[in-house]
Amino acid sequence: KRYSESARIFRKIIIEYPQIESAKNSLYYLAESLYLSGKNEEAVNAFDNFISGFPEDTLIPAAQFKAGNALFKMGNLKQSIRYYGEITDNDPDSGFAADAALNRSLCFKKLKDWKSALLAYEDFIAKYPENNKRSYAMFQIAEIKRATGNYPEAAGKYAEALEVVLETVPLPAVLGRVCDHP
Repeated sequence: KRYSESARIFRKIIIEYPQIESAKNSLYYLAESLYLSGKNEEAVNAFDNFISGFPEDTLIPAAQFKAGNALFKMGNLKQSIRYYGEITDNDPDSGFAADAALNRSLCFKKLKDWKSALLAYEDFIAKYPENNKRSYAMFQIAEIKRATGNYPEAAGKYAEALEVVLETVPLPAVLGRVCDHP
């Protein structure tokens, strides 16, 4: 409900004061309010208006990412891939780039485009080797290998993913700790 109220206010600003600087921000925040209220189709349209109207704005990667997410929720995976790809191709250092690359990989996997999914997950690992979701991407590669019947290679990929998890999450040390207070 509060996002609907926000959307109403942002629409009013855009309509009544289109020339002021904050109208640009209002268009972005209108799109975000629609996105957060689950009005995905309207959100994508508003994000598109923002992206086309202000292509150099610093909020473009955020708008593209959220538009991609809204399309993903609507089941439009091919369009999601396009939005995520625009971030990774045009703004690879953006704070949204790694998540966009991972989401793009997931879209390919859900479409059962195994070759593209493998390439996208491998590209994610290569571009973002220190990302905390690297083991997830490695696990997804193993899952794809398994799904395509390549069991020996899948087993090796699962082992690699587990190695990364054990390196980054010291599970035995955490579980083995004894606390002597109540």
